Amino acid sequence: MHRMLRPLAPAAVTTFALAFILAFVVCGSAVARAAAGMPFGEWQVEWLDGRPLPTKAGGALTIQQDGTIDGSGGCNRFHGHATIKGPSISFGQVAATERACLDDGAMKQEQQFFAALNEIRSWRLQASGRDGEPSTRLILLDAKNNERMTLRPATQRATITIPVPGVSEVQSQRVIYVCGKDNVTVDYINAGDVSLAVLTMKDAFVVAANVIAASGARYAGRQFIWWNKGKNADLYDLMKGKDAKPVACHEAP
Repeated sequence: MHRMLRPLAPAAVTTFALAFILAFVVCGSAVARAAAGMPFGEWQVEWLDGRPLPTKAGGALTIQQDGTIDGSGGCNRFHGHATIKGPSISFGQVAATERACLDDGAMKQEQQFFAALNEIRSWRLQASGRDGEPSTRLILLDAKNNERMTLRPATQRATITIPVPGVSEVQSQRVIYVCGKDNVTVDYINAGDVSLAVLTMKDAFVVAANVIAASGARYAGRQFIWWNKGKNADLYDLMKGKDAKPVACHEAP
């Protein structure tokens, strides 16, 4: 089997005793930490400056306990740091990718998102009965106490641990691709003969295993084929028919 392993920085190599862990899959962090009365966790923007924001429009924010933040404004990924003192919160300058939005509406929405994020000065948690069941919302307010964002907990996820006999080292790397009109985040995981590509797409989460390929690295999961060819890749959806053309993808700048 010919397998193309992506080049990895030394920091991306982690050693486990005979274990292969999908560490990027966590268990409902926003729900658990919101219940503890803190804003930490993974959140999805539900309202932005008084207007509902469709889920597919993007807008996501993760706040770690050490203040590290990352997320998406809808078109571009970003990361930075938040300073939290009691009910006060402020987001320092964030670094973002520079992918152009596909239309003016998406661009204006992302600009509005980053402008609001820059003006946030406080937070609070609010019990909510939206979506037909009790939940918690994170409310972010500016210096005039205006509600700029309402965020709901991101979808809960589970942790998977797979023992790999005879293997003591796991290699992983995350790459973001532009596939047509959408971004696809791919986590490449290698542990001995086990090689996976975990795809997070707009409407799907796929764990794909490496299979025989004449060139590049070919992964199969559910109805999808992910064929990595260096900085480019092809995404096949077999539900569209065996003769359907793949979506051409390339690494995001």
